[in-house]
Formats: sequence, structure tokens, C-alpha cells
Amino acid sequence: MSRLKNLKKEILSCLQQYLSARNDDKTLTYAVWVNFYNDIVFRLPADQNGKEEWAIRLNDLYKLPSQDAIKRIRASIQNNKTKPQYPPTDLAVAIKRGWQEEDWRNFLGLNPELRKVY
Repeated sequence: MSRLKNLKKEILSCLQQYLSARNDDKTLTYAVWVNFYNDIVFRLPADQNGKEEWAIRLNDLYKLPSQDAIKRIRASIQNNKTKPQYPPTDLAVAIKRGWQEEDWRNFLGLNPELRKVY
């Protein structure tokens, strides 16, 4: 159980630090793996253009938290009925995930009278 508590702390940290991770579970998974599992995820040498990439050994894949686990914890954080945290920053994502549009717009300081009807 403590592994899940640690994973939740890692996810909270990434949701706070990387706004794009609030909208995309792959981006969130990438952020969690690179920031907290650098003993498994490693940086490859830069290519000719100076672009750096990250890699994992396939045998080490099972040592990483799954994208599904990260997605479920992210959803529980964002959809908490009493205290939702780190909402999506993209309206289309928020609507797709079932966020109340008024609450989302108020959180971002958007004028509710300009909302679209879906």
C-alpha cells in the first residue's frame, strides 16, 4: 500500500509542476517516470541535432508504475468530490472527462456568459 501512496505523491508533484500533464496521461506517465524512476529510465546520448531522448530496458518495464495505475490515481485526484485538485487546463479535455463546465471556467477565471452549449 505504501507504494501506491508514494506513487500518489509523485503524481501530485507532477500535476503541480507540469500543466500539460493535467490534460494527457501519457505526458503525466512520462513526467513521473523521468522524475522519480531515474534508476530505471535513462538518458541516451544526444543525437547529431543535440536532441536528448530517454529510454528503458524492456526487462525493467515491470519495475515502473503502469500508465493505467497513474491514470487511475490522476482521475481520483482530479475527480475527488470534496476537494478536486489540479483540473485539466484544456476545456475540451475537461468536458470529455466530465468536469462541470461552470466550475472549470470559474477556476480559470473565464466569463461564464461566453460558454458554449454542448
